[in-house]
Formats: sequence, structure tokens, C-alpha cells
Amino acid sequence: MVAFGPHTEGGNHNFLTELLDTFEFTAILSGHNHNLQWVPKHGGWKVPQITVGSSAKLSPTTIDKTGGNGWSHDKSGGFGHLTITRTGATFEFVDENGNSLKTVQLARRASA
Repeated sequence: MVAFGPHTEGGNHNFLTELLDTFEFTAILSGHNHNLQWVPKHGGWKVPQITVGSSAKLSPTTIDKTGGNGWSHDKSGGFGHLTITRTGATFEFVDENGNSLKTVQLARRASA
């Protein structure tokens, strides 16, 4: 399962937190930050996070809270391409010229 996160203001964060704590999500996608980011599952992060928010304007990425395991790109616009198959999923970060910047593999959820 993939969750799409709400805008930071006005979003129902309690509802999203409850969903993330209750179900085993593969990843959460958001687009508010004005850059591209990959935050892998680690420490207190229960679900990997993918941010694709650089199509309209750019903002510098914030402090790396992943212990060096994450990735970010704030130098140009871009978009993402999510491919879902029976065995898992792949997310590709693409720059404004169509060049691949980074590809991450998303593990399939365990069967219930």
C-alpha cells in the first residue's frame, strides 16, 4: 500500500498517523516540499518517504535526518515515476530534462 500525505497545514495528521501505525504501508508519497527526497525506513521512521515537489519551484532540502542513508535533490525541477508489479515496486526520480537521478526499490508487503 502507498499513502499520499496531506499538506502540512490543514491536513488531518492524526488520521494519517493512525493509518501508518495500523497498516503496513510500502511507502508514503508527498509533494509539498519543493525538492526531491528519498527517506528510507530507519530509526523512528516506520515507512519510507518519497517527496516529489519540485515541478513548480525549488527550495533547499532540510537537515539530513537519515544518518546519511537518505537522498535529496534541490538543484532543478523534476518528477517521479512509480512502477508497481506483482513482486514489488520501483520509484524513479527524474530531472526536468528526463534524466534519471535515482531509482529505489520498494519491497512488497508481507502477505496477511
